[in-house]
Order: sequence, then C-alpha cells, then structure tokens
Amino acid sequence: MYAKINKHSGKDQFGSKHTTRKAVLEDKAHHFEDSRPEALQLKKIQENASRNSGGATDFQLKNESLAHSVIQEKPSSESSSNAPVQLMPDWIAKLISMASENKIQSVAAVGVGVAGILLYYYFRGKPNVPPVIKEKVKGPPDFSTLSSLAETIGADPKELKDQLENGGGKITVNDLYKFGFDPSKTAATGVVPPSLTVNLPENEDAKFAELLQRFHQFKFNYIGNTATGASGFLSRQGDCATLVDMFLLATKAAGIDGVEVDTDEVPLLVPAAPIHGRNAQSNVDGIACWVFHNHFWCVYKGQAYDLLFMNNGPKPVSHRIATHKYNEISYSIFDNGKGIIDANMFNALSTDLTNGKEGYVFASEEEVRLYIDKYKGKK
Repeated sequence: MYAKINKHSGKDQFGSKHTTRKAVLEDKAHHFEDSRPEALQLKKIQENASRNSGGATDFQLKNESLAHSVIQEKPSSESSSNAPVQLMPDWIAKLISMASENKIQSVAAVGVGVAGILLYYYFRGKPNVPPVIKEKVKGPPDFSTLSSLAETIGADPKELKDQLENGGGKITVNDLYKFGFDPSKTAATGVVPPSLTVNLPENEDAKFAELLQRFHQFKFNYIGNTATGASGFLSRQGDCATLVDMFLLATKAAGIDGVEVDTDEVPLLVPAAPIHGRNAQSNVDGIACWVFHNHFWCVYKGQAYDLLFMNNGPKPVSHRIATHKYNEISYSIFDNGKGIIDANMFNALSTDLTNGKEGYVFASEEEVRLYIDKYKGKK
C-alpha cells in the first residue's frame, strides 16, 4: 500500500516528509559539484579565509565566485565522449594549494589567483603574431661620397678612408664594378681622399692652385699602364692618363668646374725631367729622355697643367715622323732628328737593354744603323 502524499505540504498522510524525485536529483548534482577536486581546494581557501578574517566579505565572495567560474569543469560521465576536456593547469593548482597551506589573507590570495588565471587564459588565447620587419629599400648605387661608396660596396668606411689616405688595403675598382660602376657615366668622387679637398680656399682660382699643389704631393707610382681615376686612387698607380682622370675627380669633389682634358696621340720624346711617380728622369737607354706613345694633361681657363711632369704648360716635345727598317730591325725617327730602337727589337740583337727601359735613343738615324750593324744577330 502506498502512502498518500499531500502535494501542498510535501508530507504523507502519516506526517513524514517525503522527498520527490526532482529533489533527489538536485541533491545528487549539488553533492557531485562539491566533491570535485577543484571545488574542494576552493572550499579550503574559503574556510581558511573565514577563520583568519572572521567571515567572508562581499569582495571575497565575488572574487571566489569569479575564480570558480573561470576554472573549466571536467565533463561528467553523462557528457558526450566527443566533448573537449580541458584540465586545470598545474601552476593554477599549485597556486590554490599554496594559498591553503600558508593561510595567507583571503583577499590577497583570491585577488592574485584570479588575476593570474585571467592573464593565463588571455595570453594563451591571444595569437602569436610575429613582428613585422620592414626591409630597407636600397636606392641606386651611390659613389659620390666616401660614406655612400662604402655603404654601396659593403666596406668599412674607416678602412676605406685609411686606404685612400695611406695606400695599401684590399679594396679595388672591381668592387665598384660589381655594383654597376661605369666610369664613362659616373664620377666616383667618393674615392678622392678627404685630405685633398678639406679646408680649400673659397676663391676658385686659389682653390684650384691649392688643390693642384696637394695633388702633386700625392703618392703615386708611374707604371706606364692606363687605369681609371677611381682605380688610380685605390691602387695609387697608373700613367699620365690615370693622373689626369684622378685630378678631374678631385676638382669635381672640390666643386671646381671648367677643367678639361687635352691629349697628344702621336708618339713623342720629352726631355729628361722628374715625373710624378718615379725617381728616375728617363725611361730609355742612350740619350736620357722620356718616350711615350701618347700623353695627357689638363687645361683650366686656357692654361695647360701637366699632372705627370708637375708643371704648368706642356714641355717641349718631339713627335715621331717616320718608321724605318734596316737589316730587319725597325726603328723610329723624330722631328728633332733623334731615332729610337724600341725594346721589342732587342730580341734580334746580341745586346740587352737595362731592365725596365722602353728603348735606346740615338742622336741621329746614322747612329741607329751603326748600332744595328754592330749588334745584329742572335744572342
């Protein structure tokens, strides 16, 4: 026999309180929630805080509720097996345990804990976006200044300056060619040593004169081979054409306009004299003089300036007027009557030239033939 239950009072006919099925389920759910490890740990904190402060304040209760809501629930046995499981991080559990064991103030414990939890989940959910690195946009190659030239070719500016001022160094004109340098289109004024152009006079004529004197003192080695002005400053060697090109770069770096180049393309003899880049005053055996296949100098405001001979105005020269052959040996005659047997003819003569000489110069054509007759034959 079943007891009849009063639906209004919740008691049966014998006066006993009866528990409905809904109440039983709600009680089970509440018991399950309170039995979770996370809830037990939080309950410990609440109990300790109550003992230390004499009861929870509204601020504490709000923070505890917030901390409880942030911790993700584990799925119950009735949850779907496909639902994602998110466990409490170890460091959060340690934080709760440490707060319980050390009995720290409830407000501080909960406040720090909640802040840490919120920060953890905020930064964990924030995407890791790599920083945007802007690439440096390189402009066209710049050879106009020492610093821009060094940057263009990837050289140390200090090393480049030391090489330009004192010689030596490993930078060559080929390092410029790698970056599109074209001497016919670009004036590489960045290779001009700063000491040549620093503190020049303001007056243009005085500036030119001072620059010319400084350039005459610039250490240079005359080797008879033509090179560009850029190569001349980097290697400190070349010929008269190299010196002229170097000086043109220096005048441009100094801001001097109107300097032009003049040349003599006919082989010539020049009287013996010192030149820029050699201690000797002649490059031939026999009569002392200089023999060149051509010659270059500068002109400024109508005045010639010879950078090789370091003087104003071209020296008196003699030009070649004829080439003859005698007894299978070729030689040249100049308009002053002198003659020369070039160095390449001495392979067919039984005598030798001094090392490095360009030929043997005679006072007349007659002396040339007598010399050939005397030394004709293999060594």
